[in-house]
Amino acid sequence: MDITENIVEKVVAGLVLAGLLRLARLVRARWRLPVPPSPPPCPLLEPSMSKPLHKRDLPPGAPRELNELLHRLHSRANHPSMRSLENATGLGHTTLSDAMTNKAKPVTKNTVVRLALALAEQGVRGSEADAELDEIDRRVADLWDRADREARPPEPDSVELAARTTWESFAGGQGPWPRVSHEVTAAMSKATFTCTSVRGNAVEVFVTADDQDTCWVLDCETDETFDSMWREEFAAHLCHRIGKLVDVHVQVLENFEIDHRPHPLRVT
Repeated sequence: MDITENIVEKVVAGLVLAGLLRLARLVRARWRLPVPPSPPPCPLLEPSMSKPLHKRDLPPGAPRELNELLHRLHSRANHPSMRSLENATGLGHTTLSDAMTNKAKPVTKNTVVRLALALAEQGVRGSEADAELDEIDRRVADLWDRADREARPPEPDSVELAARTTWESFAGGQGPWPRVSHEVTAAMSKATFTCTSVRGNAVEVFVTADDQDTCWVLDCETDETFDSMWREEFAAHLCHRIGKLVDVHVQVLENFEIDHRPHPLRVT
């Protein structure tokens, strides 16, 4: 008897539970609150119908690396228009265009980073997106800092020390320098390093020649019959020693009486 009652109780409990669950499903289906839609993905920038933007003509260095990175990101984003980027960044389209194409007009770090991230967001998806955007943020900021340092005029004292050291290195024959002849290095050893002058990124190096022959050898940059490439070689080594790309000019001062002899290097 007890066994039968237990079975009945379990059956009744199961039926009651099933009824309650069915009732709960009906109520939930009848009064279910609407599920809010998921936020739409970040809208893609409108692609431009024009050709890729013109690249700056820049010498090797951080400014060139930064500009090339921006153009790669712009290409990866399918060349969006400046108006589209203006809407995405909140920056003026003229400012954004200057950041991409105008080498004469500097832009702020904030502008460059916001532009780069707006472009990069169009080409990254998935779990690695945040890490890639962080890397682009860091890379762009680092390149901007380097470009800013390279744009500052070099310190006059450090330039003079570097120029003197470079001149003495050439004069002492501590090469090799493929484009500098023995005659030139011999003349450099006879000349005297005098001083330097720095104006912006232009560096003038003054040396003094005590005899006419030395002056002729060092001052023959326009003569095709003699080695005239030493100035370029000297300028390249000086820039490397300074750590900046500067415009180097060497001025040879005369410390002798001109005897009006024919120039031996121009005799046909």
